[in-house]
Amino acid sequence: MSNFEKYKSAFVTTFDMENENGIEQLKYQSIEAWDSVGHMGLVAAL
Repeated sequence: MSNFEKYKSAFVTTFDMENENGIEQLKYQSIEAWDSVGHMGLVAAL
């Protein structure tokens, strides 16, 4: 598994996303789950 695939997996898992589409366009707080707590969860997953 490439690093990019690992990163995508971390985003999908952390933010309970239904699929990987659109991950490249995500920005901080662009989805409801990406608040300060969600951000720390993402950091931990990475």
